[in-house]
Amino acid sequence: MSKAKQLGERMADRGLVHIMAAHSPLSAILAEEAGFDGLWASGFELSALYGLADMSLITMTQHL
Repeated sequence: MSKAKQLGERMADRGLVHIMAAHSPLSAILAEEAGFDGLWASGFELSALYGLADMSLITMTQHL
């Protein structure tokens, strides 16, 4: 079963899930190992990681 489907089922069952912001692969691994239900990445986290202004200079596609 895909992780997206697993998350959808958890949301349907519990209504509340714990999502962690992840700005790097390491933070994503740590969040997964800590038991978070999912990950979230935003433009601010990516900009902060690369030391850039939060002006959409880095796209999610470039980061992944």
